[in-house]
Amino acid sequence: MEKIIDHRTHTLCHCRNCGKEKWKRNSHLKTSPTTFCDRKCQAEWTQRGNITRCANPDCKQEIYRSLSQQKRSQSGDFFCSRSCATIVNNTRHKSGEDHPNWVDGLSGYRDKALSCYGEKCQNPECTEDAIRKMLDVHHIDGNRSNNHMNNLVILCVWCHALVTRGLDTVENMISRGVAQSGQRRAFGAPRSQVQILPSRPNPSGLEPGERVRLKKGF
Repeated sequence: MEKIIDHRTHTLCHCRNCGKEKWKRNSHLKTSPTTFCDRKCQAEWTQRGNITRCANPDCKQEIYRSLSQQKRSQSGDFFCSRSCATIVNNTRHKSGEDHPNWVDGLSGYRDKALSCYGEKCQNPECTEDAIRKMLDVHHIDGNRSNNHMNNLVILCVWCHALVTRGLDTVENMISRGVAQSGQRRAFGAPRSQVQILPSRPNPSGLEPGERVRLKKGF
């Protein structure tokens, strides 16, 4: 229903909060289709939400969420801050393959190997007390996509340089360690397992404990 009020066309509307009738100018309906009879009704409508608790189990703080915020929530969880949301999402929804930035999981093999075998060079002859930054994770079969623990070995940068430059091999390092100590845990084997490995020829010609000084640009 329309009528002219003060030379302007008005339409009969109903307050969205209390339902009372109100005449609203047509030009105002184009910019604001929602109608309220006064500011009090508008405030009551916008505050028709619920008091809930933060979804972070370590927080549980009471928070207010409006109806529109509840409709926009895809998970139904609400948080008091961005930090609480990050903690829950990283542990529940965005871990491993469920994370939106997941590629192939290959970048984590170094930390897993250091955690499994310890931060120490696994060459039995190595006497270097290398720090974490001076330790490399070597792929025994040369396939960097094969990140199984049995294919990884921890070597210091000096022992790793001998292997990558063909001056020594991981197998020979193990064999010489077995010959000296009589028993040695095989590379890639769990800590609880000890495996006796047979001796193999040493193509490098290096004596146990002997090192080669690598020239610059080698």
